[in-house]
Parts: sequence; C-alpha cells; structure tokens
Amino acid sequence: MKVTKGIINTFEQYMKAKEREHQLLAALYDWMNAQGIDTMDNEFADAIAVRIGNNEFNSSEHFFSDLQRFIDGEQVGYG
Repeated sequence: MKVTKGIINTFEQYMKAKEREHQLLAALYDWMNAQGIDTMDNEFADAIAVRIGNNEFNSSEHFFSDLQRFIDGEQVGYG
C-alpha cells in the first residue's frame, strides 16, 4: 500500500471538518440544554439526536420546526 501526500492531506482535511462539526454540535447541544431541553432523554434521541447524526434535516427551518413540535409534545422522528 502506497500512502501518498495527497491522500494524507485529504485525510487531514476530513479530520479538520469532523472536528469543526463536533464543535458546532457541542454548541447546538449547549444551546438546547440552556433552553431546558433534556438532550440525554431517550425520547429526544429518537426524535432529534439520531436525525442530527444522520444528517436528516435539510434546513435550519426543518430542524427548528421539528424541535418545536417535539417540545410541544408531538411525535416526530423515530419516536
């Protein structure tokens, strides 16, 4: 197996993107927790968290709409 500088650079870019993604998700979860949303709850995981991880929200409007519906007690996502 020949590991080239190009593939090493590609992997390093991928790792930087994943780190940035982690920072953004942490900020989003911090915000939700500050709003009183229990992000450790199984219902939250089924309704929102898994879908964040799977990139199932196609816009911020879609995300916040489903989040509000979840807060209002509606069943969304896989719940």
